[in-house]
Amino acid sequence: EKTSVVNLDDDHVRMQSMRHSGARVTYGGADEADLKLEQVEDRFLPGAGFTVRWGDRAARFDLRLGGRHSALNAVAALAAVQAAGADVESAGRAMERFEAGPGRGQRIESPYGAVIIDDSYNSNPAALSSVLATLKATDTEGRKIVVLGDMLELGDDEDRFHKEAGREAAAAGADLLIGVGHLVRYTLEAARRAGVAETHLASDAGSAAKYLFGKLRAGDLVLVKGSRSIRLDRLVQRLVEKRQEA
Repeated sequence: EKTSVVNLDDDHVRMQSMRHSGARVTYGGADEADLKLEQVEDRFLPGAGFTVRWGDRAARFDLRLGGRHSALNAVAALAAVQAAGADVESAGRAMERFEAGPGRGQRIESPYGAVIIDDSYNSNPAALSSVLATLKATDTEGRKIVVLGDMLELGDDEDRFHKEAGREAAAAGADLLIGVGHLVRYTLEAARRAGVAETHLASDAGSAAKYLFGKLRAGDLVLVKGSRSIRLDRLVQRLVEKRQEA
């Protein structure tokens, strides 16, 4: 009989799991979860930290991946490990060594002493809201700088979603917000009204990189988030090239 792995924090998944009559392994923040997620530290630097409790055991893990969403992904993977009959703690220790790939939350040290979080592969309202919440929870020595590209294929609500992003960037403590694209102008306007001190609209990733070069200082944390077609990976690549030159 096959084993299902069930996220108890998602009501839709709970309902769908009732269709499976076999064994199951559950995870999430619920007390009844087989793998209970506890004490999540939602941060980019040095990475997400969390505790997992299963049966009469518990372990603390510190990831090199930033954000609460990474902790949630990790505990889901650990539930799959348990379902496969493998050792949960050994798998968690291996996860602590895992590094994010380009565009997927990769952390890059710049020659200026700033840290770049490259999350440029994709963007949507839920994902952007999550990373901005992590930015808010992260302590930095310098400023919080956010580079955002247009979020695409949002239909009639695209203006509303982009305005909300601006307010969330302000709530996250962004000191400088750089936008690339056309829809992101709504984000910048909303951010200014919500108290972001400095905003800049760039026509493309290259011009955004040029603007950013003149702004970076030691201790800054730069979050880069954008839909793939906006090509903010090119901005990140420029930063990497600068690091190599240095």
